[in-house]
Amino acid sequence: MLYTQNLEELIFHRHEMHDTDEFIVLSGYLGPKPVARIEELPFNSKVIYGMYGSEGIRPSLHNSLIGIQNSVDNLNH
Repeated sequence: MLYTQNLEELIFHRHEMHDTDEFIVLSGYLGPKPVARIEELPFNSKVIYGMYGSEGIRPSLHNSLIGIQNSVDNLNH
């Protein structure tokens, strides 16, 4: 199945339809807002990201993600 609309809401509510004990995200690109939302989830989570090309991730985005990682208790470091 291919989803093209409301992906963030679909992802963050999918656990309500299935017996889930962990949330793992594998993403090429991501922003800080969805990562910060992981705090809303009732279980441990992991986020793996990294398709930022030869120039790499912008330092400001990377620092923002590191800050969220350090402040969200259910996000594995």
